[in-house]
Amino acid sequence: MKVEASLNNLKMTPRKVRLVAYAVRGLGVGEALVQFDKMLKKASLPLTKLLQSAIANAEHNFSLDRNNLFVEDVWVGEGQKLKRWTPRAQGRATPLWRRMSKIRIVLAEREEGKIVKKKKTTVKKEATEVKDAVVEEGKSASIKKTGKTLPQKAITHGKTRGAGFTKKTFQRKAV
Repeated sequence: MKVEASLNNLKMTPRKVRLVAYAVRGLGVGEALVQFDKMLKKASLPLTKLLQSAIANAEHNFSLDRNNLFVEDVWVGEGQKLKRWTPRAQGRATPLWRRMSKIRIVLAEREEGKIVKKKKTTVKKEATEVKDAVVEEGKSASIKKTGKTLPQKAITHGKTRGAGFTKKTFQRKAV
């Protein structure tokens, strides 16, 4: 089941609103609210209100569970333009356009058994795997959790590269 909520004529340019709105696509409703709360952009407040309105619509009108909802799509388009004029030199005038935004947010219900995409592994996770490694005698080491083997060079005492790395990188001329 999909639930939509829209906001028309927000007095902010669509370009500025898109920066905030597109950051929450695919996130759960709770995670999206936290993202909007932590952003330091003006557009986060009206988008928070719009998301809360969509959640209320889903709970009240369709009796959906809040914990099972995620942001399927966010669309930000151009609304009306207020056309104004500003004075310039030698009696001329140039146009100013005060742009407004239209925003539409679509919430969907997660289906049971559907796999949620996970974020890519970071360097920190790989570093902790290397730290958890048990060094055996010889030229290889094995990791407790996965059972993979790593060469002895990859496992150093908290360092990812050898001591000569900076020396080789910052030489002025090859000797």
